[in-house]
Amino acid sequence: MIIATSPQLLVGVAGAVVSKINKKRFLIDIRDLWPDIVLDMNVMKKYNPIYLFLKLLEKFMYTQSTYLVYNSPGFKEYLGTKYDKNRMKLITNGIDDFILNYFESKETERLPKDKYQILYAGNLGIAQDIKILVELADRRKDIEILLIGKGSQENLIKEKIKSLNLKNITFISSIPRNELLKLYERADILFLQLKDIKMFEKTIPSKIFEYLASQKPIIFGVEGIAKKILMEEFNRKYYFKANDIKDLENILNKTISDIKNNEYEKPDIEKLKNNYSRKILAQKYAELIEKV
Repeated sequence: MIIATSPQLLVGVAGAVVSKINKKRFLIDIRDLWPDIVLDMNVMKKYNPIYLFLKLLEKFMYTQSTYLVYNSPGFKEYLGTKYDKNRMKLITNGIDDFILNYFESKETERLPKDKYQILYAGNLGIAQDIKILVELADRRKDIEILLIGKGSQENLIKEKIKSLNLKNITFISSIPRNELLKLYERADILFLQLKDIKMFEKTIPSKIFEYLASQKPIIFGVEGIAKKILMEEFNRKYYFKANDIKDLENILNKTISDIKNNEYEKPDIEKLKNNYSRKILAQKYAELIEKV
């Protein structure tokens, strides 16, 4: 049996080729909808020869697969038009038990203070467009911002910080996981954003689950499935319109007010464990592999 994951698309295609040559069963794990995502991000046009070639590769990959796993409910409709729905299974992103256990043993108090720290950890790419936090740091001297990550916007963010001579924003390229958990613990507010484009409405950033486990307030500018999980499943309320600095400032004021007035409510950690523990999700995956 061959198991491959996409993205990257060519990794999934490589799995399809190997399975065809060796006449093996093939399970494809779809974690993002390539190549169509490049259209929504305006990287390519619909009739670009490269895009059309990638679509042919996508079709070959799906045709060759024995079974398909997808990690977001938002992918079902798209994939169902190209593939047999009876040979598809949803297994979402999740969270490692050691992260849940780490925060379970911590007392996460939110006390009023003079300066609140906002933390973002993750990819610094076009999709996240985290340079909005540089603008926020420039407008608000009553906060500190900690950025952790790498990506295509990394140099742009560093240049903007330098040109504005900002002292209330710190940049860390990478950090070991156990140290990152300590920084989550020290932070007052966690930040999440994805550009408001149709394809991202279907995705679930895995960062959501780490953030929920920390039990800290989450300011989020996401739409679709991710917004639904945060607002409806976990009753998180600090939503702002992505890339809208005024809306971000308004929700930041609301978040700080709730912290000061002891009105912030923690998420349901038992629900997080039951629905998104990687240990449970891995068991589902193992059972599917046995089935295939």
